[in-house]
This record gives sequence, C-alpha cells and structure tokens, in this order.
Amino acid sequence: ENYNFLAEQAAFLKSGSKELLYYSGISDHESLDVKPEAFTSSAFWYHHIRLLAAFSEITGRSGRALTYNALADSIRIAILNKFHIKGTGRFDSASQAAQVFALWYGFPPGDESCAALNALAEELGRHENHLSTGIFATKMMFDVLRKTNRNDLAYKVANQRTFPGWGYMLSKGATTLWETWAYSDNVYSQNHPMFGSVTEWFFRSLLGINQGSPGFGKIIIKPQPAGDLTSCNGSYNSIRGMISCNWKISNGRILLDVGIPANTTAEIWIPSSDPDSIKAGIKPMKDDKEINILRFENGYCIVETGSGNYSFESPCDLF
Repeated sequence: ENYNFLAEQAAFLKSGSKELLYYSGISDHESLDVKPEAFTSSAFWYHHIRLLAAFSEITGRSGRALTYNALADSIRIAILNKFHIKGTGRFDSASQAAQVFALWYGFPPGDESCAALNALAEELGRHENHLSTGIFATKMMFDVLRKTNRNDLAYKVANQRTFPGWGYMLSKGATTLWETWAYSDNVYSQNHPMFGSVTEWFFRSLLGINQGSPGFGKIIIKPQPAGDLTSCNGSYNSIRGMISCNWKISNGRILLDVGIPANTTAEIWIPSSDPDSIKAGIKPMKDDKEINILRFENGYCIVETGSGNYSFESPCDLF
C-alpha cells in the first residue's frame, strides 16, 4: 500500500539530483575521517532505487522494475565516472568509509574488487588496525570482511583496546555503547546503539550463522576462526527454531558441533586442511549417507544436511 508513495519519493529524489548524483547528506555519521559526503550520498541514492526495483518485481510490476533497474544502472555509471580512480580500485578519498561503501555496494568494475579490498586493508594498516569509520561504514566493514574471508582483519579491528574502538570504551568504564567513538560527558549519549553492529559480527562471522534463504528455510553455517581465538559457542533463535554452533580448536584440529532446527536444510562450511580426514561423529564423514559433500573451497569442506545435531572433527591448521 506504500508503493505509490515510494515511487513518488523516487521521482522527487531524481528531480533533486545533479546529473544523477547527490552531494549532501548525513554521510558516514560520526566518522573520524573527513566524510566522503557526495560519494556516500550518491551511493545511498543508488541503493534506494535498486531496492525500489526489487519491490516492483516482488509486487508484480515488472515494467516498473525494468525502469528502476535502468535508472540504478545509470546512477552507478555516474558514480564511477565521478568517484572511481580508474585502474586502482580506489574511490573518492580512498578512506576506510569510501572503500567500504564501494565494496559493499559492488561498485568496483571488472577485476578491481581485489584492488579495492587491498586499498581498504592498506588504509586499516595506516590506522594500526583501528577504525576511522562512522556508524554506516562500521557495519559495512564487518560485512565486507566476512564476505571476502578477511576475518583476520575484522578480528584485529574488533580487539583494539586503544582509541578508537569498543575496547577503548570498556577501558574508560563504559557499561553501554557510546554515541561517538570519543567519550563525552555533556553532549553525546553514553547509552546508544549506533556502534552496536559489531554484535552482528559475533553471530555471522565468529559463529558463522547466516541465512541461506529468506526466513532461514536454508541455513548457512560458516565459522571463521581468527587470531588467537580458539573457541566460540553460541546460538540464534530464528523464526524456524534454535540454530547453534560450537567450535573449538586444539592440537591442530577443529571440533565443530552444529544444531539445525526441524524442517530446514543447512549448508555447513567445515574449516579443514585435509577434507579426506574429516569425521562426522566417530566415523569418516565420507561414509555418512546423511551428509552430502558439495565441494571444497578456500580452506573449507562444504556439506549439505537436513535438520538435526551434527558433530565434525577435522584437521585445521589454516587459522
């Protein structure tokens, strides 16, 4: 019932753009770097139209979907022409926020995604693995590092004890999250959820619990061990039921216990340096007819299962 309102809003926004770009907005709120305001505002505008195209398709308006996807494509081209530094993978000022926005929205053209990720890693290194991002790019940062298998960087960022970071807040006696990276006793809130996106990283990267389809009909379990962390145990109470994951690394082996709720399927990524040696329970996994081995990829053996409780043991010297 709100579709027509959204369509009118899109028309209004288009009328206010300058050559399909926006140059002002909230940008990456509470960023410590100079905010890439024009780039982020244009990216938000692009995303808005891409979402409206998806809504159009879902509601049976295929013609409108084509129109909005074409508009989004044109906005993307305008963004690349204005903010992309060709051949480098860098965008705008190449700050953490700029690189993260580019990667999160899939802006790097052709084969420049690796270069864009490397530029982000270099920028993190320049800050000694501290964030300089605000509330939006901080959330996007953990998403990008999860999807590109760079949880090693995410772990370093999350574990910083000095300014800026969550550890710094703790060192100053914080019992709730601050509104800004820096402490303020009279301006900003000291009980604010804005930088709480790091909690998503605990579930989606460390535990590895993710949706494989809307509503968790299919579940993906992909734990990403990192740094000196040797164990992780947790659960998520989804609309389908409790999903649990418990892993522990000891003596070069990982023990992985997974719980999958009824009436769902799961794709489980088992960290492994020797897939042929994986055990399911007490027997070789390859002999278990209830587990379908799909493929091996980037240090993982990927299997498909139904609902139930599963235990795996595998050689794991990759993390």
